[in-house]
Amino acid sequence: MQRSQKKSKNIMFLSILGAIVVIVVGAFILYSRAKSPMVTAEKEAVTIAKKYANLDKESEFYRYNRDATYFTVAGTTKANKKIYVIVAQKGGKVKVLTQANGKSKNDILTYIWDKKNPSKILNIGLGIYNDVPAWEVSYLNKKKELSYETIQFSDGKVLKSVENI
Repeated sequence: MQRSQKKSKNIMFLSILGAIVVIVVGAFILYSRAKSPMVTAEKEAVTIAKKYANLDKESEFYRYNRDATYFTVAGTTKANKKIYVIVAQKGGKVKVLTQANGKSKNDILTYIWDKKNPSKILNIGLGIYNDVPAWEVSYLNKKKELSYETIQFSDGKVLKSVENI
């Protein structure tokens, strides 16, 4: 009788362990597939940046969604010039900005933390808003309500502010 109970416990343990392994592997596969389009977009944006802006080394990648989607690659050229390369998802238009000619990601985040005091920053991206290069920051305010700031790259002017969504 004890042998039968031990065998049943082993079978149950192996069944539970097998189910856990299946769940973990399934979650990993779902995560990989969900992330795949973004990985592809980043690779394509980097390739375009290397071709059209002489990008040598990329340091960051941003996705910007407003009226249109843009992918931005930050990095340096072979001449060691720091640039942002903004690539439109549709049409593939490319805009190259010199990082020193505008506000950095850190400048914008410092502004948001100082002026808006969010509970959490959700995303920051650099793209084109009304034909002007702009940073877009989405965040949760102190009441945990979704808010956005669109800030001009060149001078840090707030172009649009949407709070308490």
